[in-house]
Amino acid sequence: MNDIVNRVISLLKKRENSVLTYDFKVKNPYSKEDFLKNQVIHIREMNVIILHKLLNLEENHFVSWVLDGLQYGIDFHFHLSSSMYQLIPLELTKWPIQIYNEKNQKIIICSEKAITYQRMMSFTDGSILIRTQSQIITALADEAREKKQINVIERF
Repeated sequence: MNDIVNRVISLLKKRENSVLTYDFKVKNPYSKEDFLKNQVIHIREMNVIILHKLLNLEENHFVSWVLDGLQYGIDFHFHLSSSMYQLIPLELTKWPIQIYNEKNQKIIICSEKAITYQRMMSFTDGSILIRTQSQIITALADEAREKKQINVIERF
């Protein structure tokens, strides 16, 4: 019995440190086996169309695979081109996924009306904050933004 428990623990530790990377533009197998062996999955070359399909829960193999992965507790990291910033759906703030640009800078989208010092300090250094025209950044938060070298891009 201890041998089985030790093997399971070993497999879980191995999974915890395992990362899988797919290129979205290349045909990939996308199987549940990916979730058993990897904790983090990076999808490079993502496009905004598939993000909208994901948000709308459209029937397609990739959307089903991502939804299954979320049930397995997978940490998804979607990598988008910087030309897509303006098109990223704001609803993604409610999803347990992370978005990065092609330079591996984290892209942050907030739903709060005012971005405070405390909220700004929670962001990763060197990340990119996408904000709407109606959102404000407090003066103290702006100082933190400068220290943390966070770029702000305003949506139109």
